[in-house]
Amino acid sequence: MGGEISNAAKSNGNTKPAMASHDGGRARHAAPLLNVRQQDLLQKSWHHSYSSGSDSVGARIFKKIFVTEPAVARIFGLDHVDVKDLTFNPSFRPHADRFTEALIFAVENIQNAEKISQYAQALGANHVKLESRGFKMVYWDVFAEAMTECAIDWEDGVVYCSEAMHAWRLLVSFFVNQMRIGFEQQRRENAAQTDHTSDDHADA
Repeated sequence: MGGEISNAAKSNGNTKPAMASHDGGRARHAAPLLNVRQQDLLQKSWHHSYSSGSDSVGARIFKKIFVTEPAVARIFGLDHVDVKDLTFNPSFRPHADRFTEALIFAVENIQNAEKISQYAQALGANHVKLESRGFKMVYWDVFAEAMTECAIDWEDGVVYCSEAMHAWRLLVSFFVNQMRIGFEQQRRENAAQTDHTSDDHADA
C-alpha cells in the first residue's frame, strides 16, 4: 500500500497535483491539490468518520501505527501499554489529539495547498527531536499507510467510496510528503548550526 499511496500524488483526475517550489523553506503551489468534486467527497467522508467509532480519528490512526510498527510506540514511551488500553491512557491522548487536529486543519483548508504545506512542514520539523529516540525516515510511510487505512475503514459502504478514497490518497500523500520535507529541512538546519558552532569553537 505504501507504493500505492506514493503513486497517488502522480495523478489527480483532470486536475494536476500542486507543484511545490521552495523559497526560504516555504512551499508555493501553483494549482489546487484536489478538484472541486474531490474536495466535496473528502469533506463528506470526513464528517462520516466521526460516526464510525468511539475513538477519535487520531487515536485510530495511532493504534494502526503502533500495531504495524511497535517501535514507534517505544519512541512515544507507550510500548508498555496494550493497544486496547491506549484510548484512556493520559500519555496517549495528546498525541492522538494532535493527529486529529492536523487532519481537521488539512480538511478545512483543502482549497489552500500552500497553507497545508506550511502546516505539514512545521509538523514534520517538530519530529526531528524524536530522532534521538529512534525515529526513522521509513516511519513516514507507516504514517501514510495508517492514515489511508483509517480512511478505508470509515469509507466502507459509502456510495462513492472509490472516488473518495482516491481523494484521501492524494491528500495523505501530499500531507506526509510535506511533513517529510519539513523534517529534512530542519535536520539540515540543525546540522548546519552544529557545524557553525564547531567552527566557532575551533577559532576560539
